[in-house]
Amino acid sequence: MRSLGSVKRWGMRIGVLVLLCTLVLIITAPSLLRSRQGANEAAALGSLRTISGANVDYNNNATPHLYASSLDDLASGMGAGGVGFIDTTLAGGSKSGYDFQYASRPDGTYEVLATPQNPGVTGARSFLLDSTGRISQCEGSGCDPRGAGRTVYAPLPSAPPAPVDVAVLSPRREPLLLRPARPEAAELAPTAAPARPAPATLPAAPAVPAEPRRALIRRERTPDRSFVQTAVEPVSTFSIDVDTASYSLVRKFLSQGELPPPEVVRLEELINYFSYDYPEPGAQEPFAIYADVAATPWDEEHRLLRIALRAARKLHGPASGCSLVFLIDVSGSMDGPERLPLVKQALAEVVRHLEPADRIAIVTYAGTAGLVLDSTPAARSGRILAAIDGLQAGGLTAGEAGIRLAYGIARENFLPGKTNRVILATDGDFNVGIFDRSELTSLIRREADSGVALTALGFGMGNYRDGTLEALADNGDGNYAYIGDLAEARKVLASELAGTLRTIAKDVKIQVEFDRERVRAYRLLGYEDRALANRDFDNDAKDAGEIGAGHTVTAFYELVPAWDGDRVTAPTGASDEAMALGAVRLRYKRPLEKQSRYVEKFLTDGGMGIADAGKDFQFAAAVAEYGMLLRGAGNLSGAGWQQVLDLGRAGLGPDPTGARSAFVELAEIAARLDGSVAAASSGFPVDGGRHSRQRRVEAAGSLRLAEEARLVGGDGVDQVR
Repeated sequence: MRSLGSVKRWGMRIGVLVLLCTLVLIITAPSLLRSRQGANEAAALGSLRTISGANVDYNNNATPHLYASSLDDLASGMGAGGVGFIDTTLAGGSKSGYDFQYASRPDGTYEVLATPQNPGVTGARSFLLDSTGRISQCEGSGCDPRGAGRTVYAPLPSAPPAPVDVAVLSPRREPLLLRPARPEAAELAPTAAPARPAPATLPAAPAVPAEPRRALIRRERTPDRSFVQTAVEPVSTFSIDVDTASYSLVRKFLSQGELPPPEVVRLEELINYFSYDYPEPGAQEPFAIYADVAATPWDEEHRLLRIALRAARKLHGPASGCSLVFLIDVSGSMDGPERLPLVKQALAEVVRHLEPADRIAIVTYAGTAGLVLDSTPAARSGRILAAIDGLQAGGLTAGEAGIRLAYGIARENFLPGKTNRVILATDGDFNVGIFDRSELTSLIRREADSGVALTALGFGMGNYRDGTLEALADNGDGNYAYIGDLAEARKVLASELAGTLRTIAKDVKIQVEFDRERVRAYRLLGYEDRALANRDFDNDAKDAGEIGAGHTVTAFYELVPAWDGDRVTAPTGASDEAMALGAVRLRYKRPLEKQSRYVEKFLTDGGMGIADAGKDFQFAAAVAEYGMLLRGAGNLSGAGWQQVLDLGRAGLGPDPTGARSAFVELAEIAARLDGSVAAASSGFPVDGGRHSRQRRVEAAGSLRLAEEARLVGGDGVDQVR
């Protein structure tokens, strides 16, 4: 039994703990309340702007021209494809802690009053929208827009709407009952430039040179994988990865005349940037798995095992249709030609490739977060593009508030059984709100478990948070891409949009078990950030990677054989299992399932040389070697840039997009900068085994300005389509 003194001491400690918790609650509660009120008020303003834009569209579509007589009219399906101008939640008159009262006037105008459902808790102020698009804050005893109410939003000048035919107005409705608002001293500044009627497409961003200063990438380097003795650990487990950001970041550095820092070079993202011609899966399967073995180009005594997945192009998971929330960083760090202007162009690509019934909302964050556009059908692309075009950069980076608001909007507009996703566009530099990355990833993990995924799009350089964005996408059951130019935006968000947005299989894990008698040692090339404990393979609660429609995934293992000689001959009549190097196993879940499915395949080696391995194998091996040279990886005594170039050229194939040819040109640039290749366009001498890690050599000047302009200009290496 505890002594009386011990019990007293424990009681005092508990009392102190309770007191501290109470003090923290007292201190933080007002801040949390203000944050919630601010988010709701910003959402209310966004909803009022949505109603205003919807009424303009309604007026233009109605015959004769007149405004809607109620919120229900705006959701009635007069838009293109029978889609309403506003969502049904807003049409019901309540959203994000606010009530909306709509009144049609005898003179053909209308007014909408937005009031907090719980004044002082869900919001502190009321707002009034009139038919000119002006929003005023309620002041004093009323909310009359002709009175003293302060304007908090006014539309930019535009062409006047079509005239209202007063003679055929709907029956007169009762006047709107205006309730006095709670006085509030603080001002609510608009969070973004106002949305306004827009042309069908956004104007192209002006041509500008790349950011001149040396880019600073915020990321820790993961150690390179070393060989594992099979006798000690015959099993290797990892999660798949379809991110492509590393390839685009590496290309950005090389196009600016410098070698990339090793920490941004991730082999799996370089290899999987490209699509490969693997056979399509069966009609009822989300993907197919393949495996083959050939000679290792950089070590003739070793073997190279390729494991490949091919996802179905047609969906076997969520039905067609999606609800997207664009979460756009408009802080001061996004002020630059390769940042917010490029974000606008990139997101416009998404808008143009969606179906009319797909929905888009827009949330921005700088010093605070706000709703710029409530969920709107893609059929109203002019309004969506106008909202995007009106964004301006400035202020701090309240990433937490933006993420919370975006997920709140996503939940309000959730489409069961379909694609629900937040698309984050940022440089990843969050400096207000959550500072602990683990806290941020935990928040996103919880939202992903509820069915709302996250895609992270990175922009800009200089203080770029590469590691943060990768972690957010990984925990958000989504993908991560770096958008360095408009061509990359078109690749990720137009030609590969289905794979970017629509998941075929989730929590995809690969486990390989090698035969100790046939494989002495092995190493997985890349996937350092995707390693899993072997016990996690059978744990359905353990998160893993996702694969989208039409995606291909490739992984390489370098093997040290346990036999003498460099060739393997299968005995006549030997079964696959008898000649197996081991087995590869997969676990995956279909998008709406909680329990994983299991696939197993034996691994065999028929002694194939690299010259006989096929163009896809050769090209992917060239990309892997290119990445290892850029990282300065060990155990590469036989590697060299000439070998990369020869393999890359041998594996070009048809190359309809030009992406593979562009890779070969990038490898030439890397070879020059690394000091291993003379500055000649082709046929240059190479020291095949030489590989230095100097970051920028005097020889970099050999990258002539004319050639650099050709490679990174309008029709060069970055224009892959």
